[in-house]
Amino acid sequence: MSEFSMWSEKYQPKTLDECVLEGFPKYVQLTLRKIEQSSPLPNLLLYGIAGTGKSTIARILSQKEMFDVYWKNGSLLTKADVPALTKTATVTTLFAQPKIIFIDEADGLTQPAQYALRSVIEPHVKASWIMTCNFRKKLIEPLASRFIQIECSLPPSSERQSHIAGIVKRCQQILTSESILNVSNSEIEAIASEKYPDIRQTINELQLRYSFMSEAA
Repeated sequence: MSEFSMWSEKYQPKTLDECVLEGFPKYVQLTLRKIEQSSPLPNLLLYGIAGTGKSTIARILSQKEMFDVYWKNGSLLTKADVPALTKTATVTTLFAQPKIIFIDEADGLTQPAQYALRSVIEPHVKASWIMTCNFRKKLIEPLASRFIQIECSLPPSSERQSHIAGIVKRCQQILTSESILNVSNSEIEAIASEKYPDIRQTINELQLRYSFMSEAA
């Protein structure tokens, strides 16, 4: 019996080249590529609608072997956890690797935790911080202002067709990897438009409709 794995996980991008960046303004795309080549990383906040690639981009930027990464879920952190994060951010690692503290779902942080973190995220602290969240307004300004903020959400209407075209291209790459070659761009575009801008749900729907073709191939 063969294993049924989710395409949205199986084909998670490993580089920015595999991401659908067409939804970002050109200057954001160029900035992300510059950040991908930098060490240490600047503090980054990626926010916006679920399924648009925030966590994927954050993971790609922090996955280099040179980085020592500490992942935390913001929904599980409280003010009482901040002293441990402070120690993580300030203590030098055994081989002095640059450190990244990655807080996913940062909009789940309590306000006391946010105020406590504000004093930890300072230029003299030898750690980079990456946060992702769906709801930017749930973060206090004194905390959010310490980050370069990149919105992962709906682009302007004039850019949406280009974004959908990028999603279609990525879907065709996945189908090709699955040896499914007879699905038209228009069929994929219809799915991408229906699920827009959620790329993960687009890929899930793609798998639901066409994965049987790879079994038949």
